Amino acid sequence: MVEEVVDRARARQWDVRAGQVAIMIHSGSRGVGKHVGAMWRDRARSMWPKGQKFPPEGLFSLSLADQPEAVAGYMQAEATAANYGFLNRLLLAELLRQRLRELFGEVAAPLVYDLPHNITLPVEGPARRWITRKGACPAGLEQPVIIPGSMGAASYLLVGRGSPHLLGSASHGAGRATSRFEMGRRGRETEDLGLAGVDCITLREERRIEEAPAAYKPIGPVIACQVEAGLCDVVARMRPLMTFKA
Repeated sequence: MVEEVVDRARARQWDVRAGQVAIMIHSGSRGVGKHVGAMWRDRARSMWPKGQKFPPEGLFSLSLADQPEAVAGYMQAEATAANYGFLNRLLLAELLRQRLRELFGEVAAPLVYDLPHNITLPVEGPARRWITRKGACPAGLEQPVIIPGSMGAASYLLVGRGSPHLLGSASHGAGRATSRFEMGRRGRETEDLGLAGVDCITLREERRIEEAPAAYKPIGPVIACQVEAGLCDVVARMRPLMTFKA
């Protein structure tokens, strides 16, 4: 639910208002993206110069100057996975709209914005450049930015400021304070998962524990830090009422 509107002009422009029920869908390329990543990691490894020490953490690079065809092939494969993610969210949203219409009659539920947080995108300008964002989202000038909270914390709708020294980017969320493994190890013995007042529906109990609000850093200071740094400005704050975890 939209709990507070901070920037009324932009909220009106995006058809967002206080008290409105908002639906946020967080899903991506799933197995397609995993397959693309694994396949191209193996290909990049096979192209690594013989006798040269492997890079740390197995992050093998491809050279645009020396391997242009491989770079183009990878970019096409990544774009395919990203398009699958866009379509995935589109279909989930439409299925939800149809169900809401069955229950409540005509429901518009227009899309405010759809943005990825793991993707390589071209940079506008005379030079041929790309930015790879991992766990970060585009925050170009006047671009809508969605920074989700956890299942029990606020989420934020913001507007990007196109900060050049921070590559026109913002965070994807607050970031983890506790790993999934650690939450799973002690979760069932932890009474306070931070889900008070929030309905959490899941097919797998371990997901509810792994993704509990207690596993994440407080989102308020994370948002405040990015606003202060000139990455983005807050348009509205949303409070979770119900969460479905697959």
